[in-house]
Formats: sequence, C-alpha cells, structure tokens
Amino acid sequence: MIRVRNPSTLDRETLESVVGEIQELLYQELGGNDEPVWNPEKEWSGDHLEQIADILRQYDLTPSNDEDPTCPT
Repeated sequence: MIRVRNPSTLDRETLESVVGEIQELLYQELGGNDEPVWNPEKEWSGDHLEQIADILRQYDLTPSNDEDPTCPT
C-alpha cells in the first residue's frame, strides 16, 4: 500500500527546517557581494521542482510502500 507521512508527525524544528530550505531554494540568490539576498522575482525552473522533491525525500515526506504506521493512507 502506498503511504505518505503526515507532516503533523514532525516536530516544529523539523517543519521549520523543511520550510526554510524551500524558501531559500525558491527566493534566495547571491547578491553582488556573494552574500545571500531575498528576491521575490527570482525565476524558477523544472530543476527547482526536483530540488523540492529532494528536500521532501530527505524528511521522509514522499509517498512510499513502507508499512510505517505513522504514514496514513
């Protein structure tokens, strides 16, 4: 059976990490001094979707065939 881990099973610190990584990926880039800057106009590509999927996999938030009881159907 395909299951997906419910994000509510994650602690607050982990949820903040997931969201922070995705925010940085989508909106942060290097400025003129090679320092990170926030850019609400940053363009995205298909690679960004793959990187978001990687982040979700890192935290076990992607569908799997696992019989883990914390992953409701």
